[in-house]
Amino acid sequence: MAFNDSALVLKSINVDLDGSNYMYWCKTMTAIIKGMGLWKIITGESKKPGEKSSSDDAELWEKRNYNLISLIRLNCARGVVMCIGNSDSAKDV
Repeated sequence: MAFNDSALVLKSINVDLDGSNYMYWCKTMTAIIKGMGLWKIITGESKKPGEKSSSDDAELWEKRNYNLISLIRLNCARGVVMCIGNSDSAKDV
């Protein structure tokens, strides 16, 4: 499945991570993110393009990174979101 920006607009799963359901939530989120072709951002294999890269490449990576952060936060209970912090990296969330 190719990456589709509109896929991130919707809440993707029917369960929020609340601390008691981590394994189910993790397996579900992993499948969704891999299906979107963005798993390498989560693992750190895909890093933000350096200064020598085109601004378009850097902009696209940044957009995908923040889309992943949003996707993760949207699928967490409020208390869990507060524990995640304000990371600017999907890998660190």
